[in-house]
Amino acid sequence: MFADCHSFFQAIKSGSIDAYIPTVIAAEVSFVLSSHYKLSKPAILQALESMGASSGLKILDDLQMSLGIALYKSHTVKLIDCLLASSKRIQEGNAVILSYDRDFDKLGIRRLEPRDILKRSPFH
Repeated sequence: MFADCHSFFQAIKSGSIDAYIPTVIAAEVSFVLSSHYKLSKPAILQALESMGASSGLKILDDLQMSLGIALYKSHTVKLIDCLLASSKRIQEGNAVILSYDRDFDKLGIRRLEPRDILKRSPFH
């Protein structure tokens, strides 16, 4: 997993892969780093600042709150995942969710893992 994620971020930095994230991802990253990896606040801030300064990673806030809430109401999936799945680009099929979290598969959207993208990229 780590090697695939590292290679994926290298591909973003090099410009061979376009990647978009909504700003709410910062909250999800902070939660995962603190709860699962037990990182300190300074370490989390360093990760968030690095993510924000990453060339090639573009911010795109196109989440549709009403759709996210509707998905949350009708599925047994976390609210944040439903909100991420509500992205206009994802709903239109112009983007995919990149995640190891299989709960996204319950939401009728396309989810890939880093290795799936890397297989198609000339970078890998």
